[in-house]
Amino acid sequence: MEQIEWLEILKSYQTVAVGFVGFVGVILTMIGNAWFARRRDDRLRRSEADSVAAALYGEIIALRRDIADVSDYVARVEMAGYDHPYMKFDKHFLERSNLPEPLLYRSLAPRLGMLSPDLLLPIIEFYGNLDRMRAWLPRLVPDKERAITYSPTTVLRPARDAVFGVVPALRTIERQLMLTARAGDPKFVRAEAIIETEEANSESNR
Repeated sequence: MEQIEWLEILKSYQTVAVGFVGFVGVILTMIGNAWFARRRDDRLRRSEADSVAAALYGEIIALRRDIADVSDYVARVEMAGYDHPYMKFDKHFLERSNLPEPLLYRSLAPRLGMLSPDLLLPIIEFYGNLDRMRAWLPRLVPDKERAITYSPTTVLRPARDAVFGVVPALRTIERQLMLTARAGDPKFVRAEAIIETEEANSESNR
């Protein structure tokens, strides 16, 4: 009789043990599936972030050249003087110093948050400086209704900050994407000379 009772007790414990093991197995399976899902989601986010960075990298490289070319033209017009028959700040100057729209940056704006802060901030500053440059370019053209004229440095300073301020972000993208060729810096010699001359004159007038 006692043996039968012990067998019944063992069977009940066995049922509980099997249920407990099954429950633990379900929990471990759920944890494992969640871990693999997170790993998969992280890979997808990194892949998408790399795609955003690669697209902006290509656009920034092209825009840096355009910014440097326009800056060089601004510097050459300034060096030529206002009496030069062809090199003047006029409507023809504006036509020749047109900067392209940053189409990729605007289309990718909702996904910029995927970038790391060490990429995001310099990239935002780059496009902000580009916008400032675009805004100041038309103001270099004299206006009879405007009592003042603006220095070319109002364009050249944000241009310089755009061209060189984004370099650390470019190096980071090149490392992340394992690019073997590094983007070189465009020439900024004339524009830098104008900025240095303006800053020296400002110092001497203080």
